[in-house]
Amino acid sequence: MKTQRLAMAGTALMGIGAVQLLGALYFCWAGGMDGVLSPVAAVAVVWPVAALLWFLGRRLRRVAV
Repeated sequence: MKTQRLAMAGTALMGIGAVQLLGALYFCWAGGMDGVLSPVAAVAVVWPVAALLWFLGRRLRRVAV
């Protein structure tokens, strides 16, 4: 049961990281039409956190197996 919870937590972390990255891309696309935010700036701000969450999620899933 504990390993199943670790796997679910890893999946949740990976999902949060993906949502953050997709949200930044959507925000720069929606705001980019008016020139408010460049895509490079949006991805540069969100990428480190999304990559960290993805990495931690993968590690949790490996431990659970």
